[in-house]
Amino acid sequence: MSEIYHFVPKAHLKASENLAAFVESCRSQLTVFGSGLNFDADVWDITKAFNKRGSSYAERIIFRTLATTGRDKKNDPMAEPFKSFAKAHIRYQQGLRPTKVQGSRIAALRVLEQILREAQGGSLADPSAITADLLNQAAELTKRRFAPTSAYKVGAHLELLAHFLDDHRLTPAATGWRNPIKPPADGDRIGKEFEERRAEKMPSAAALDALTVSFNIATEPIDIIQASVGALLMSAPTRIAEVLTLPEDCEASPPPGGDPKQYGLRWWPAKGADPQVKWVIPSMADIAKLAVDKVRRATAQARTVAAWYEENPGTLYLPPGFEHLRGQDLDLKELAALTGGRKMGDFCTHYKLRRRNGRVQFAVAEAAILSMLPADFPVFDRVSDTSYSEALFVVLKHQFRYTSPMGCMIERVTHGHVANGFGACVKRGITSLFDRMGFKEPDGTPIHVTSHQFRHLLNTMAQKGGANQFDIARWSGRKDFSQNTAYDHESAGELLARVQAIVGDDTGIFGLPAEIRINEPKTREEYGRMVAPTAHTTEIGFCLHDFSGSPCELHLDCLRCAEHVCVKGNRHKTGVVRRQLAEARALLTKAEKSMTAEAWGADRWVAAHTETVDRLEALLAILEDPDLPDGSIIRVGGPGGPSRLIAAAAERGIDLSPPEPRSEPALELPRNLLQDMGGDRG
Repeated sequence: MSEIYHFVPKAHLKASENLAAFVESCRSQLTVFGSGLNFDADVWDITKAFNKRGSSYAERIIFRTLATTGRDKKNDPMAEPFKSFAKAHIRYQQGLRPTKVQGSRIAALRVLEQILREAQGGSLADPSAITADLLNQAAELTKRRFAPTSAYKVGAHLELLAHFLDDHRLTPAATGWRNPIKPPADGDRIGKEFEERRAEKMPSAAALDALTVSFNIATEPIDIIQASVGALLMSAPTRIAEVLTLPEDCEASPPPGGDPKQYGLRWWPAKGADPQVKWVIPSMADIAKLAVDKVRRATAQARTVAAWYEENPGTLYLPPGFEHLRGQDLDLKELAALTGGRKMGDFCTHYKLRRRNGRVQFAVAEAAILSMLPADFPVFDRVSDTSYSEALFVVLKHQFRYTSPMGCMIERVTHGHVANGFGACVKRGITSLFDRMGFKEPDGTPIHVTSHQFRHLLNTMAQKGGANQFDIARWSGRKDFSQNTAYDHESAGELLARVQAIVGDDTGIFGLPAEIRINEPKTREEYGRMVAPTAHTTEIGFCLHDFSGSPCELHLDCLRCAEHVCVKGNRHKTGVVRRQLAEARALLTKAEKSMTAEAWGADRWVAAHTETVDRLEALLAILEDPDLPDGSIIRVGGPGGPSRLIAAAAERGIDLSPPEPRSEPALELPRNLLQDMGGDRG
């Protein structure tokens, strides 16, 4: 048995026979989700296999119909033989494409099961009968049932499922199906939809103000912990699991010779990046330090209890004042004091505690209470190798309930505890931190903020501040800086203001060699006002042309346009320049071969591609120059000849030619770079 198994269909078997063989192979030959998994059960408990950080909740996959998902408590199972296929497919794909979130994968199966059930009479769902038409119906149902972002993800899993059926001959005929659901358009930075999308991703101003005041005035442990989590989320772009798995000793000292006031926290990123120290920005350093101190004091008693259980396994911890009860039969009042004032009748019934003369044997009560220890005790977090006695966010059991906490038992602070404090369940009657402090939105509605909104806020602030993409990714704990885009909610107006500010700065703009003639006003401020009334993105930079005055005069030939600029430090756009250079060199090579063969017109193509290669090489040299600071604006250059507007004016006798260039250089590059290019200062 293994974690990975490659199913190979047999050509001489029918689709239904290959399907049965696939299901049996996944049942008997795979150990994904554990070798002891009950394959035939309609509910799979995969908690141990997942080891989800910062969570104490059970992880389950429920093979029920689409109609009984959501708040419906019914668990109508999928119809056979689709249900067995769904189980096999989930297990098989988890071995090949592991994921910590099964939602979209199981949702795609539920949608397809419903379409099959409707097509085959209600009680039967045979996956070998899947066709492209049924997949199209499934896509339409997906668009009706799910929000746009979720619908696209479910559709992607339907496409993966269709390819799997085709490749493994599990249907009589290949479907050749592709996902018709388009990803939601989220690239625009203007308009009502953008503002609504940004508001959804970012915390409101009222939430930030309420969090600030709550952090300063909170006195109850539950309020202190929830407000301090918010403060830590604001100190660095962090996932909630990374905060809730911090060890108590998480503070880092400044490096030798560094600023003694510098403050950092040791983080273990949740998505694969290496462990790191996140140095907190100076304006948040004191707040982050105070937040850690507050949580440390609020959770000190729980760490004492955890240390007892780590040193005395199998023995019940008795809080101060209760030591005399060890070995004695307990009456219900004493048992209530130990368990936090719970209803003792229900407690005894749940744990099957027998009472004699109204008392419970100590050993029996001890065993019942010890069974409440976290399932993974004493390991708190396997990634950072932290035990419960070393964890920052460990509390007394029931600390977040309205009853007294258990002085002899512990639990971890979970995402659910924090979400409740941030207003996730206000509509279900669970008061939030903001409710208890008396804060509302300006319109009187309850404040609700998610832990992930702080991450979006800090990433957007970093983008607005001009931080380069590599630093933003590393600060956020990402391995791939291309993921920064999903967290960038800078509006078009804010982007324009940033470009205008840099364009007007003598120290922040660089250009190409002097043979590309550039004429400009006397001051950078005038230049910024004249050429940057608007801005929009291109593949390699930003276009500053005002399209309200005239269309593009170069037909998107950005590399030769004086109104186009690039920003050093954007690794994605630098990669595009690098790729365009490779393509241009390949085209130049082909053109040179054609010219050698005396093909008609090849010499013109050689000249055009040579100029393109030269410009791209010069631009890439600047973008990769370590001596130039990130955020520098690079003006690509001017057109090789008169613009189409000037040419049209000349035909009509209108002189629009630019003035003679100044004797002083408009733009200047490092001498060594100019020498390498073979150019002179100009």
